[in-house]
Amino acid sequence: MKTVLLVRHAKTEKQAWGQNDFDRQLTGKGIAQAKEMAAHLFQQKDCLPEHLLTSTAERAKATAQIFQTGLGLPPAALVAAPQLYMADPEIFSAALADLPKDWERVAVFAHNPGITDYANELTPTKIDHMPPGAVFVVRADVQLWKDFAQSPKQFIFFRPPVLVPDL
Repeated sequence: MKTVLLVRHAKTEKQAWGQNDFDRQLTGKGIAQAKEMAAHLFQQKDCLPEHLLTSTAERAKATAQIFQTGLGLPPAALVAAPQLYMADPEIFSAALADLPKDWERVAVFAHNPGITDYANELTPTKIDHMPPGAVFVVRADVQLWKDFAQSPKQFIFFRPPVLVPDL
């Protein structure tokens, strides 16, 4: 059984003139969102990720690091995946297909619009868009990650962060 938790990076500062999109930081609200969602996942024992696969954009890495701490995962559980920056659904599928077979539950930290597009391809459950910090979870009854893309998937849950006040 393989479980995928798609996580959109948390709330991010607006891109300043001349600033590289890749370098944008989480806001105070984004940090609070990521902590809230990690705490929520910590209570979902059957969905707890064992590994975190993250885009290397600063905002995705920071969100993943907050989850790593909140879930009590070791540093080795956090794996950089540069191809997830602004990825389309095919890139998500390819990234998952390459995962080690002993990984059972993985959280994937990435960006819109690709993460929403990928979530909407996985099951009949559709979402308009993944808001910052949201988590979309699916499971497939397969032994190998290379079989995940073509297998039927079960929708487990979708949860955006609850309203976190602006900080």
